[in-house]
Amino acid sequence: MSGKKKSPISARRQARERLAQERAEQAARNRENEADLADFLALEQRLEAADFDRDEAMNTARARHRVAVEKLKHRQGLCLARMSRRGETNAAISNRTGLTTREIKQLISEFSDVEADQSSQGPNSRPAIDRSNDGWPASGIDAGDMLEQR
Repeated sequence: MSGKKKSPISARRQARERLAQERAEQAARNRENEADLADFLALEQRLEAADFDRDEAMNTARARHRVAVEKLKHRQGLCLARMSRRGETNAAISNRTGLTTREIKQLISEFSDVEADQSSQGPNSRPAIDRSNDGWPASGIDAGDMLEQR
């Protein structure tokens, strides 16, 4: 009989040991899952920060681009205005530049300060173009050099 009594006690002990083992394994999995989740969430924050940094850099680049384009368009308008003041027709300027006469008129009217340009320069003079800083890296190609090669 003593063997029969040991059997239920032994079974309970085995059940408790198995449950304890399962709980320990689950606790270890939970700790590992918690660590992975914490890493995942930290990386998610870094991704959001990287997206924010990208957006900031793109906005800065767009602003720099707008300013550089505005300056260059203004300078183009000045060039076209000087050509026009020297007696070139919009059609002739159009043939030389590849722009439409409408684009030429728009550049001259929007981007050239004709009065300021005329007051500082004579009607046939051409100021030197500062190519040192257009807001973009220098291409190393000078338009004058390109014309001489033709």
